[in-house]
Amino acid sequence: VIYMDEEAYWCLQGTQNWVLEGNANTAYFQAIANSRRRRNSIPLLWDGETLLQRPEDIRAHVDGFYRDLFSASPRRGLALTQDIWPAHCRVSPADNAALTAPFSEAEVWAAIKGMNPSSAPGPNGLPVKFFQTFWEVIKPEVMALFEEFFVWPIDLTRLNFGIITLVPKVTRAPDIRQFQPITV
Repeated sequence: VIYMDEEAYWCLQGTQNWVLEGNANTAYFQAIANSRRRRNSIPLLWDGETLLQRPEDIRAHVDGFYRDLFSASPRRGLALTQDIWPAHCRVSPADNAALTAPFSEAEVWAAIKGMNPSSAPGPNGLPVKFFQTFWEVIKPEVMALFEEFFVWPIDLTRLNFGIITLVPKVTRAPDIRQFQPITV
């Protein structure tokens, strides 16, 4: 079973050229897979004058760089005055009541139904088509999530999750600023 799992892993690493060369776990296939792994890794980064080569150091540097970049800066004491917008541009009490009302099942279903069913799955691996197809089965759990969101005890960090991939802007980029982050 372990051998079959390992074979399946290496099969997924192959390319079309691998199919032409054969479907066994050959030296050619291993070279292609290892080449891709090397090409998709970050062997070194410069942190100012310091060269980072250990994976732990690189990981800590990247994590720190993006935490600083994406974290909110402290407020500087500037604020909008109460009368910045004229009365006719402000949210009315009726609009405010509609905006702060609990989510209805019809609203949630309309949002799910309006999504592209073939869009890429999220980090949980479930495509939109799953939610559209099995709505009647999963509706209680989804509506419970929206109810929890409405009354605020929900931890939003579990919803605001993504896998960040760094795409180098230049070949063998030595500086973290030469990578473009994309979220999957």
